[in-house]
Amino acid sequence: MPPRTPDPFAFLTRDTLLHMGLNPVTDRDWVAPFSAAEFARFQQHKLRLLAAREQAPDSAQPVLVAARAAAAVGECRQALQQHLQRDHGAVMDACGIAFKQTPASDAMADLQDMSLWLPDDLCILQPNTAGDYVLTAAAVFCPSLWLPADKMNKTLADIHHPIPEFGQRLLPSVNRFFHHLKVGRPVVRFNWAIQVGDALARVPGQVARKEGPLFYRSERQSLLRLPGSGAVVFLIRTQLWPLAELDEISGEVNLLQRLLRHIDRLSQPERDYKGISNSLLTTLEQFRTG
Repeated sequence: MPPRTPDPFAFLTRDTLLHMGLNPVTDRDWVAPFSAAEFARFQQHKLRLLAAREQAPDSAQPVLVAARAAAAVGECRQALQQHLQRDHGAVMDACGIAFKQTPASDAMADLQDMSLWLPDDLCILQPNTAGDYVLTAAAVFCPSLWLPADKMNKTLADIHHPIPEFGQRLLPSVNRFFHHLKVGRPVVRFNWAIQVGDALARVPGQVARKEGPLFYRSERQSLLRLPGSGAVVFLIRTQLWPLAELDEISGEVNLLQRLLRHIDRLSQPERDYKGISNSLLTTLEQFRTG
């Protein structure tokens, strides 16, 4: 198997969650490749949530747009459509995506429309008057223990507040990165979690499953600056792999054992942030080989 670039498992060389792990990619790799089958699963999931949004409380809405984000949403639509047609045209045709010649009637409808073009979730961040980047638009259907309503119009510091020691140790680097991200030069990082069952959405407050197969959750997070508005587009591609098959799927022998050793090295606050409970740790013991 060829080397993974960027490597979604590079974090295993570290003993903490506090690293950015950013890797540059070409503009043609802004959106990761996907199959028609992968697209269909995510589109069905998104359509179910959209159909239920009228009954959902404001705190659980998957698509949110601040008034000031309208221009950035329109620019994002144009950039995303151009990218998908140019670099993912074959799968777009296979998925039956017919791009509209004109945008939707408003920014909310526009963002909802483009969210159905790809498997990824999509967020837009823009600087406020103090120069701090805030979340101004979000189409998030696969959250991992967070909701967009809790993050809207919040600064990077507030968005990442739950991460242990983020403000003290990582926030200056993150702020510096957002201010220096170049147009046309996307970067990619990866996040991870372990969960019971293969639910795409992990919603805070929902009763978590306590029994069932364990899955490794990988999130490919890409960031791209738009040239006109200067906004930063943040895409999240979620993948779920049966934990027992992690070595086979990744093509790396002993990857699961490396992951377990990494979890052992995390502090208790970091485990709590990742949702790695004592009961989950007990379940993980079955995968150890010594």
